[in-house]
Amino acid sequence: MILMGGLLHDGRVRKEAVSLSDHGCKVTVLTMPRAPEGGAGLQGIAVKEIILKTRGVSIGIVGLIVKYFEFVIRAVAKAVRTKARVYHAHDLPTLLPAYIAARLGSGQLVYDAHELFSEQGSTFSDNKYWRNLERWLLKRVDGILTTNESRAEIIHREYGAKLRPIPIYNCPVVPENLPDTSPLREFVSQADPGFRRIVLFHGAISAGRQCETLVNAAKDLDNGTAVVFLGYASPESYLAVLKDCAAQQGTAHKVFFHPAVPNDRVIEYIRSADVGVVFYENTCRNNYYCASNKLFDFLSVGVPILGSDIPGINEIVQGRDVGIAVDSDNSHKVAKAINRLISDEVSYNRMRENAIRLSRKRFNWGHQEKALLAFYRTLLRSPE
Repeated sequence: MILMGGLLHDGRVRKEAVSLSDHGCKVTVLTMPRAPEGGAGLQGIAVKEIILKTRGVSIGIVGLIVKYFEFVIRAVAKAVRTKARVYHAHDLPTLLPAYIAARLGSGQLVYDAHELFSEQGSTFSDNKYWRNLERWLLKRVDGILTTNESRAEIIHREYGAKLRPIPIYNCPVVPENLPDTSPLREFVSQADPGFRRIVLFHGAISAGRQCETLVNAAKDLDNGTAVVFLGYASPESYLAVLKDCAAQQGTAHKVFFHPAVPNDRVIEYIRSADVGVVFYENTCRNNYYCASNKLFDFLSVGVPILGSDIPGINEIVQGRDVGIAVDSDNSHKVAKAINRLISDEVSYNRMRENAIRLSRKRFNWGHQEKALLAFYRTLLRSPE
């Protein structure tokens, strides 16, 4: 497996690697973390890190190109030495080195599309180079995975993939025997024991996820309700933007920021929440058809969800009656929806039960793992 990033907080890659390893595959993961992760806590899986020598190259298009090509060269060299039967590329930037390694090593090539990469609304990703590269390589892969049915259809019908992608939803392992602690609630209580309800946003804290809308909504929330952001800011300076926003709105006493926790402890933290927030701006098709792992995390511990009113989220949130979809551009509507969700005890308890039932029945890693293993069994039986 090849990942252009760190493994410590990438739940999808970790779960896939562990599932394949547990079922008899020898798995090596090549990563490019910001700082050494020491194997990221995975037992029985070889993790080889690429720390770029060009990291100090100035930011800009030239710097990005230099860094990317160093990554490609070093990833190919390490991947070929594994002599793998399958080279599994996680997201588009890793597909080129995986393709080269597969051809040099006579292995099969799998593309795991976490995103609609060239439709993310970013100057780095949304350009002719990535679109053309993806369409060219999609005709040369031996198997494709992605995160939901909507993206599978787009990749197959519009991008011209020769194979229809298999959806593997990024669901958590169903939690069992969680420690009898509430670290998130303890974190909030240290600041003010008067908070009875927690509205939680977890994951990457970045522009495009309407974090500022949630900060602004805090001023209209019922007394005793706190807003918590759990995760890392990207870029780090964005955290200061949100704190300034809270100060200007007079909500700094109601808005809290908790550092990111290891992926295997996320469920332990989020189960303390009363409402889980899953917001994405409708600025690009990647967001419009998103398949947020945060949504499935909340389902697994029965936390009702407040989500953006876009298809990728709404089809589960309101379609399965596990929360409320809202115009997440409007802070007043967001606050009103949170207050309504929390105050209607009958509806709230029904949503909690629906969330747990849905998680146990379909949206859990045990169910998704079966699809992953079936995909690999078919792949490894096919002629190379």
